[in-house]
Amino acid sequence: MMLIARTTATRCPRRTPLVSLAIAGVLAAPLAHAGTRLDSDGFNASSDDGQYTFGIHGRVQFDSEWFDNDDRGVDNPSGTELRRIRLAVSGKFGEWGYVVDYDFANDKAVGQTIGISHALGPGTISVGQIKPFYSLEYITDDLWASMMERSWVADTQQLGYRYGTQWVGNTAHWVYGVNLYNQANTDTDHNSGIGESGRLVWLPLAPDEGLLHLGVSAGHDQIGKGPDDIYTGTSASVRAAGHLADHSRFTLIDFDSGRKVEINKYLGEAAYVTGPFYVQAEAGRAHYDNGTEEGDVKTGYAIVGWFITGQSRGYDRKRARFTRPDNIGARGAWELALRYDTAHGQQVARDIEVKATSAGVNWYANKNVLVRLDYVHSETDDQLAHVTLDKTNAIAARMQIAF
Repeated sequence: MMLIARTTATRCPRRTPLVSLAIAGVLAAPLAHAGTRLDSDGFNASSDDGQYTFGIHGRVQFDSEWFDNDDRGVDNPSGTELRRIRLAVSGKFGEWGYVVDYDFANDKAVGQTIGISHALGPGTISVGQIKPFYSLEYITDDLWASMMERSWVADTQQLGYRYGTQWVGNTAHWVYGVNLYNQANTDTDHNSGIGESGRLVWLPLAPDEGLLHLGVSAGHDQIGKGPDDIYTGTSASVRAAGHLADHSRFTLIDFDSGRKVEINKYLGEAAYVTGPFYVQAEAGRAHYDNGTEEGDVKTGYAIVGWFITGQSRGYDRKRARFTRPDNIGARGAWELALRYDTAHGQQVARDIEVKATSAGVNWYANKNVLVRLDYVHSETDDQLAHVTLDKTNAIAARMQIAF
């Protein structure tokens, strides 16, 4: 789903739904009734003077998905996967912070954020493998997103973790940051391309007045040469009905002509939270140019959510992102959410539009355990041929443990 320089990824083999859900149940059962045994910030230790700290944090996510396929193309087989097993260590040495975060769900460990940081002026500078500070949906952790899958804005506009540096700062009503990176990370071959992006968010309301989030993100990416000194090209695609919908994956744009590709991208962000209700939306465009051909990917989404048990969606005013819901009680918290997604890719001989409507129910058993259930209806159309390529309905479930 992510916009990438061409590379081959591996994924954990699928398990049967009953086996994986049974494993998840065994792990989650004791945690759901032992809220004091796991801290939301993981295990932490520090020296007597507080100058040296060490923490361990992690997550496990088991996903299942069932499909109602139409008679077009190849059916998506229902299945279950171990989506993420992440373990991170973080802390500080004096005035320097550090984090090392890896995902062990696939055939090999894949690095996430790996770097060091230091205060600089009104913000913090980080160096290493960074997650670019870009887009509300993208910067919100997958633990606390409204749906199992992030919106297509996040998938097509950002390149994932990259070697580079970023600086993020904030005041009472503003959050801002810039990123500089190359097109490589611990899981990809070297690529000589570079990129830069920035984000600016305005928070006009005081914390006790609720949340109004208005922001913009913009960036430029250059996809360069791989280790064989050949331009790798790039593409953008989406899985219309979820992560396991491999046969409902459609390419929105594809540049593989052996030339350097320039990408200019930008989006607008908006969110509003009042008590248990919230709305969130983003719309963006990415323009591709390899010197002989151009193309565009336009994406957008809108979410409406409600905590029927009265909680409010958590928000980090230093990073301008959503976090765990506030005040999860002894009986947990229940959330309902609706989302509409659209993605439209255009270039020579290509005009693909994908749309999806999703409804989700989330149960926060406590601050460490979350169960998700989503329904997705998707449709993909070839606008040039005036035909529908795919219509798929899906029910997706997740058991999540985070500490």
